[in-house]
Amino acid sequence: MNIQQESEELQVFIDDKQKQPKGAKINNMKRYFENEDAELCYPESYFQDEMRNNGLTEMMVLEAIPMKSSETDYMWCKENEATGKKGECGRICDDYEPRNGINGICKHQGRLFEHGNEFILTSRKK
Repeated sequence: MNIQQESEELQVFIDDKQKQPKGAKINNMKRYFENEDAELCYPESYFQDEMRNNGLTEMMVLEAIPMKSSETDYMWCKENEATGKKGECGRICDDYEPRNGINGICKHQGRLFEHGNEFILTSRKK
């Protein structure tokens, strides 16, 4: 899938539901970018799997800092895994489902993240 960004400052994340433990609270998990060019960020479990699969004991990543909704005119659609302009969901998207069941913000609207400080993750061998 090709994600087009309207601004270089916007970074997006993907909910990697297949890799999450059953019942995990995805919204509260700390997320990281693989490098400064990465557009997608993932929970720590993703990088733990990468280290385990590649025989690494540590990995340099960048913290993913959630942007406040008021800081941007864009959002992440969790249903379509793409960025979009806020307020356009109900006008252009077939998957639009208002949170309150009537109108307003779509239940699929997610947060955007920006790059934070470098961070060294250490492997938790299982």
